[in-house]
Amino acid sequence: MKRFGAAFAATVGLAGFACAQDAAVERVRATAPATALGETGSLKMIEEERGEVVDINAAPAAAPKFRVTVQMNVEHQSNAALSPVQQVDDWLLLPSLEVGWNTPLGHGFSLDLAVRADLAKYLRLDESTYWGPSATALLEYRARPQWPRLYVGGQGYRYDLIDPSREITRAGALLAGFDVSWAFHGGRTQLAAGYQFAKYWASPAAEDRLSHAVFITATRQLHGALYAQLAYSFQSTAFDRQNILDADGLHERNDRRQTASAALIYAFSNDAFLRLYASYVRNHSNNPFADYENFTGGIGSALTLRF
Repeated sequence: MKRFGAAFAATVGLAGFACAQDAAVERVRATAPATALGETGSLKMIEEERGEVVDINAAPAAAPKFRVTVQMNVEHQSNAALSPVQQVDDWLLLPSLEVGWNTPLGHGFSLDLAVRADLAKYLRLDESTYWGPSATALLEYRARPQWPRLYVGGQGYRYDLIDPSREITRAGALLAGFDVSWAFHGGRTQLAAGYQFAKYWASPAAEDRLSHAVFITATRQLHGALYAQLAYSFQSTAFDRQNILDADGLHERNDRRQTASAALIYAFSNDAFLRLYASYVRNHSNNPFADYENFTGGIGSALTLRF
């Protein structure tokens, strides 16, 4: 059996409007983990004999499993303000704490509950620093260990600026999707892919939106506990209450976001890793204030304790 690092990174987000409040909402949607697709701090491994991905520290089938995950990322963004006109680079500190509980329900079903708190500290754009809690509940189904995981559930979040202290945005969401993994080369290579549907009801109401996202990752064991990973995601988002006026008339706002990333992952243990990563985001939008690109590079670590 071999340890296998898995760190899917694909975020949901857009660029800022002209006014400060809209700009803050846009930055939160672009960086907040509650709106991320498929990001996980846990490590997985390959069962070579069967070629399937399984949890390393899987609890007995009848036992609930608690987890506590602490993460810390330090990253540099070339366009931290997500501006299509004037790009301002900045360093971000991104600590988080998550407490989760997963229990099997029988017949391939399981229930996963998680609450999380995040802080995004901007070093130059200090007025953009925010924090917030989020909670997610998913009903999951997997007919067999090597088959796709299907899930449906709900999510809620709220994010606030720290100085001055005020609410930026809050939302509730319906989530549904699937993901699947394949192992090759004696367990040294893993391909993973997935799809996610999300419908958000938000405050301010202009943040009401519906999104479809797909992702694919390839992870390769280089030597011992060192892994390399490439990832790509595409997301299409339609905003229910934002209309854009152009030469052809009034249209609903639509964004198409592509993210490509590369990472080196070192697994100190089954539930602790260090990750060096770089990513490029290109957000196309019929809203000219939300059409931008952003390069990110950083280092991150995560530790998960299971009970």
